[in-house]
Amino acid sequence: MNWQTATSLVTAATAAGALIFTGLSLSATRAQVALAEQGQVTDRYTKAVEQLSKSGAEHLHSRIGAIYALERLAGDSHRDQPTVINLLSAFVRTATPPVQPHYQPAARTCGTATPADVQAALTVLGRRDPSFDSGARIDLRGSCLPEADLTGAKFADADLTGASLAGAELKNADFKNARLHYTDLNTASLLHTDLTAASLEMTRLTDTWAVGVNLSGARVTNSDATGAMMPGADLTGTDLTMSKLVATNIVNARHDDRTVLEGVIVSEFTLGVWWVG
Repeated sequence: MNWQTATSLVTAATAAGALIFTGLSLSATRAQVALAEQGQVTDRYTKAVEQLSKSGAEHLHSRIGAIYALERLAGDSHRDQPTVINLLSAFVRTATPPVQPHYQPAARTCGTATPADVQAALTVLGRRDPSFDSGARIDLRGSCLPEADLTGAKFADADLTGASLAGAELKNADFKNARLHYTDLNTASLLHTDLTAASLEMTRLTDTWAVGVNLSGARVTNSDATGAMMPGADLTGTDLTMSKLVATNIVNARHDDRTVLEGVIVSEFTLGVWWVG
């Protein structure tokens, strides 16, 4: 081997060593950056939880700020979105008084309006990107949410069993496959709400404004829809077994041979034209 060849080999080996060293350094740097970023996320989460746990009217703005900080965190770190969903769901459940079931004669304990911090949590939950939920489900069972604003909310698969949404605004909201057993929706606005395949057993739907509501494939058994305005509703494949439809308006509602009306209580029933879907 001549001197020129030897020099070339040494140069090549040196260059290869430099590339390996640079690669290792970059990997170490990336690991340190990722660790630092995760540390920042953890710190932000911890601070938000501390603010959210402060009770009392004097800490209202701190709680609202914490809720929006958690929304920003979920947007910056998608893998933490399920944790934020679970945390905000728990906050809503614990920050509202327990609901007296609507089918019991005793007076319910709900107030007349949903508190501002609870409304903020509902807003954040309702406008998240569900593609990052990773199986997490909004859980608002037994929550007292009178007159809550859930306009356009993305609540598919949510669990609101036993909750009170009396007078709530659910216009254009997505409640596909949601659980609404024993839920109080008295006087709620369900204008074009999507309740496809939702479960509404023993649900109170009295005097609801539900024009164009989509109940296709839903179970609305043993429920009370007295006085509900439901013209143009989609009832294809809806199970209305043993439900009460007194003075209910479902003019031009869609249905098919899967729609179940067995044992339905009917009085002053405005049926109009049924569209076969």
